[in-house]
Amino acid sequence: MLALTYCMQQIRIIDFVEKVMAALNKFVPPNIAGMSNVQNLSVLQNQQVTLECKSDAVPPPVLTWLKDGEILEVHSLRHLIVKAQVSDAGMYTCVASNRAGIDNKHYSLQVYVPPSIENGGETEVTVLKGNPISLVCLANGIPTPTISWLKDGQTFSVNLRATFENQKGGLHISNSEINDSGRYTCIASNEAGEDNQHFTLKVLEPPHINKSDNPEEISTVINNPLELLCISDGIPIPKLTWMKDGRPLPQTDTIRVLRGGQIFRISSAQVEDTGRYTCLASSPAGDDDKEYLVRVHAYCPPLSILGLKKIQLFTTFTSTASTVSSLTV
Repeated sequence: MLALTYCMQQIRIIDFVEKVMAALNKFVPPNIAGMSNVQNLSVLQNQQVTLECKSDAVPPPVLTWLKDGEILEVHSLRHLIVKAQVSDAGMYTCVASNRAGIDNKHYSLQVYVPPSIENGGETEVTVLKGNPISLVCLANGIPTPTISWLKDGQTFSVNLRATFENQKGGLHISNSEINDSGRYTCIASNEAGEDNQHFTLKVLEPPHINKSDNPEEISTVINNPLELLCISDGIPIPKLTWMKDGRPLPQTDTIRVLRGGQIFRISSAQVEDTGRYTCLASSPAGDDDKEYLVRVHAYCPPLSILGLKKIQLFTTFTSTASTVSSLTV
């Protein structure tokens, strides 16, 4: 009797164990498909991205999504981000769990932002010859944009006077020359796209008039024409104006300014035209001037003519005196 009871207990134990084993064999722990390591994903700003968490498990697992360790209100196989923003970037974790076990998968999401240059568009810049100039190109974007430069459509390389400023993304020219003038283009680029900014650089040269240290002295005779010549250069082309004794000279019928101010002409000089004349060359780059000391003399016949008239007068006087003397006698 005791033996029978013992055998029945053993049978029940074996049956229980078999049922437990059978039940356990029906449970399949979660196994999320894909890479076991962190999967890197990237998406352009305002674009759609989907994070998947597919798992074969029995019973079906409970899915939990986390972002940077914080639980999200998402419990589906897919986490859809419709219009990705910079704030959506981070580490995402999908956790799948059931009675038989647990598994997880990690996504590192990077949201790329196209470059954007501050104060972009067209910019005009001027600098005096010999002075330094910096073309600033500040660009934002994710990842950090790479900056490159063109001049007149061709790749621009650094030289002894021109260097790149890494912190500002700019171009610095230490000693401007005339041939530095041109159209410069800053290009900011990254994986999301590119942006550009154009600079029109004008190197100005102050006006210069060929002259000596002292005023040029000019003499003429009354009623003769008078011309003063004033040749200047510079960038931009200087404007020429004329003054007499520090006052502007208006044009009249007898006073003319020709060839853009290079020639000052008085058709018939008079004594009152005597004075100090100034040619002033001016531009946004500066100014220069040249002075002329003009003297207008009254007409004085040559000595030879004066001598001839004296002889003629003396002869006439002598002849007349002789005639008078003979008549008296």
